[in-house]
Amino acid sequence: MPLFLDMPSVPLVSGFVCAIRQKLDSFASLTSVARPKVKREQLFETVIPKISTMSVPFGSGITVSRIGERALVRARTKRIISVEMSTLRFSTILFLLDLHLVMHGQDVFYFVKDKTWRVADDLNQLQRLGTAINTTVHESKPEDMKTDTHVDVRVHSEHAILNIRYGTNPHKERQRLLRHAKSMLSVPGYRGDYYHDIELYPELADDPANVVFQKINPKHRR
Repeated sequence: MPLFLDMPSVPLVSGFVCAIRQKLDSFASLTSVARPKVKREQLFETVIPKISTMSVPFGSGITVSRIGERALVRARTKRIISVEMSTLRFSTILFLLDLHLVMHGQDVFYFVKDKTWRVADDLNQLQRLGTAINTTVHESKPEDMKTDTHVDVRVHSEHAILNIRYGTNPHKERQRLLRHAKSMLSVPGYRGDYYHDIELYPELADDPANVVFQKINPKHRR
């Protein structure tokens, strides 16, 4: 005797319709704040391996390592010619900081050279590359002349920016960048503090999810 069960029917929905519904759900919670780096939005979010289709920041076959505080540039073969590699392989000692920030949607890697008189020689090498490279130079403002003179040379690639600061040391530059990142935390009537110590986790210096705002008591301003 056949057995008939009263089972609820499952509707058939195309994958295209599911994709549209997913986009509509995410569009309803539109926000300008980027996803945090220190936590997940969902408790049981599935971790899926991600493969980036973007080009590597220093060119194909080129690796930049940090040995102590110094930057070590290596190429897979001697035939590799890269704009970024030509910039990094100057004759002077080059230091690489242990943090990078985001500027206009691009990752910024920070390097340091302690001698400002090397700027002219380095710019001459960059000019030999012609239009293959976009370079900007930022000199110290007049009000900054009370301290040491600094020059920033920025090399713009398609997906990253290389910032080389002349006339300082890695420790001073690191502290300057951390102060600059914290100065961006500005809400009227509130004070922005970091949740995780950026001295231990410098990569969280510009992460919005790592900021806690506390209301300022007007009585304590004096």
